[in-house]
Formats: sequence, C-alpha cells, structure tokens
Amino acid sequence: MLAVTSSLVSGNKTYVVGVDFGTLSVPSFLLESDIVYQDNITELLIDSEYWTQEEVDSGVAE
Repeated sequence: MLAVTSSLVSGNKTYVVGVDFGTLSVPSFLLESDIVYQDNITELLIDSEYWTQEEVDSGVAE
C-alpha cells in the first residue's frame, strides 16, 4: 500500500483506472480485498493489529 500511495503522490497514475458507467468515466483506485472468516480472522485482523483479540472476542471494536 505504501508503494501505491507514494506512486500516486508523485503523480504516477499507474494504479488509477477509469470505471465507465455509460455516461461518465470515473477515475478509480481499485483495492484488493480480503474476506474475513472464522478460520482467518487471527491472520487478517489480529496479527495485523487492526483489532485486538479482546475486541474480536467481545464483538465490539472501537
């Protein structure tokens, strides 16, 4: 993500694509996404420090 951000800040439009809605082409930055399941929640959310184990266990994140 840092490489993408640096590239965009420096004016490189490599990661920006146009999404055509038929009447309007909108410059867009398409991100890859991960779907979180019970078997990968630790890897995706806790190990990355996005949420703590306590937040996941309680079902409440701030």
